[in-house]
Amino acid sequence: MRKYTNKAEFARHRVTRFATASLNLQRLHKLKANLRRMFTSDKWLQSKGAKEAKGKKATDVVLMPSFWSDVVYALKAMGPIGRVLRLVDNKKKPTMGYIYEAMERAKEAIQISFNHNEEKYKDIFAIVDKRWDCQLHHSLHAVGY
Repeated sequence: MRKYTNKAEFARHRVTRFATASLNLQRLHKLKANLRRMFTSDKWLQSKGAKEAKGKKATDVVLMPSFWSDVVYALKAMGPIGRVLRLVDNKKKPTMGYIYEAMERAKEAIQISFNHNEEKYKDIFAIVDKRWDCQLHHSLHAVGY
C-alpha cells in the first residue's frame, strides 16, 4: 500500500480522538485512485493476500462504486458535525452557549452539501436529533444559548 500511496498513513486514534474516522475517510477518499490501482495491479493479483477471503473482500470493496459514494456521503455529513465536536471539546473557553447555534449551522451545512435533497440527509438528521434530545438538549444549554 505504501508504494501506491506515496507512503501515506491513516490517522491514529490516540492522536485524533473523535475525529479519527473522519480523518481516515478523508485520507481514503484522497487515495482512491491509488488504492484502486494497487488492487488491480499484477503484483497484488499474484500475491497471497489477493487469494485469501479477506483480500478478495477488500478488493471487491475498493473497486465497488457504491463504496466510494458512501464515503463521500459520510464525509459530507461528518464535516459539519466534526466542527461542532471540536467546538464542544474546546478547553479554552466555555461553549455551552454556542452549542445550539453550532448545531443549527451544522444542519444547514449538511443540507447545503446535499443540495437540500431531504431524502439524502434525513437519516443523518434522525441520528443527530436522537443524540441531541437525549444528551445535549437540556435547560442549562438553553439558558446558555
